[in-house]
Amino acid sequence: MKILEINLERGWRGGERQTFWTADALRREGVEVCVLARRGEALARTARDAGIPVAEVAGNGGAWRWLMRHGRGYDVWHAQTAHALTACVLCWPRPPLVATRRVAFAPRGAASRFKYARADSLVAISHAAAAPLEALGLGPVLRIPSAVEALDIRPEAVAELRARWVPAGARVLGTVAALTAEKDPLTLVAAMAELRRRHPEAILLHLGDGAMRPVVEAAIARHGLGEHYRLVGFQHDIAPWFGLFQGFVMSSRSEGLGSSLLDALWQGIPAAATAAGGLAEVLADDRGVLAPVGDAEALGRALASLFDEAPAAREARERRVAKAREWVRRECDVDRMAGRYRELFDSLIER
Repeated sequence: MKILEINLERGWRGGERQTFWTADALRREGVEVCVLARRGEALARTARDAGIPVAEVAGNGGAWRWLMRHGRGYDVWHAQTAHALTACVLCWPRPPLVATRRVAFAPRGAASRFKYARADSLVAISHAAAAPLEALGLGPVLRIPSAVEALDIRPEAVAELRARWVPAGARVLGTVAALTAEKDPLTLVAAMAELRRRHPEAILLHLGDGAMRPVVEAAIARHGLGEHYRLVGFQHDIAPWFGLFQGFVMSSRSEGLGSSLLDALWQGIPAAATAAGGLAEVLADDRGVLAPVGDAEALGRALASLFDEAPAAREARERRVAKAREWVRRECDVDRMAGRYRELFDSLIER
């Protein structure tokens, strides 16, 4: 079996981690796999350093030319992102094509709907990510959750970050989210203002950057949170930061699943989030504390519950943490994810 994993994104975020983990786990199972990635980007470097064959291209146009020249040497193409799918559907003839969707909003426009309809099999990382496709009559859509691995949290790196970012006596919340509208950082800023009334020792470290940064900085200043809501920017290596977090939060308005939330749960960090798409699925069944989307007051109360030391509250939090850790290690195991994809690839090849 020869599988081509395709991801043409820049940077190193959730989709790129999932692409690498899928390719690496398939290779360990004896599958011949190659990663088609954007030239010079983190995915290409990481895969190559791990010994995975990599083909590098300049972008969608380069990907299309490479696929037309070399792509028919593979049994299945796996488009891990929407941009990758665009390059794939413009090629004909081609092998069976699998498209994985990671976002919870509907495909925009006739062209987007057309390209998803051209895939031979559709995969979504959550029910929230599958629902918009199914509402358009596309599918069936197979659910394969994103995977997560234990983070390599080095004590010396954690100590360096603590000395720089955490005042003495502070209790630390963390989030990993771009400063964009769908992540709704303004609600999180307002929620932190609510939390500070109950827990003046609380601070939040926000990993991520984006176009909304000036607006978020203004909101932080308006709420008087300059020392308590800290924008630390995009971080390629997020692992040591999780050694600081005593609680984790996401305030999204739309979310396919939330890979950084999975990281937190794997590490045993109590979590609160808005009930947006995949976040509600991850924290269902009392695995975390949920608040309505856009409700800063409710999210502030949810954050306060992460620090509540009353015996009943502490017992409830410990129960949630144990349930969440067991769930994520069972449902989001890397080898299990790769095994599900391999079963799908096998069925397409047989068909």
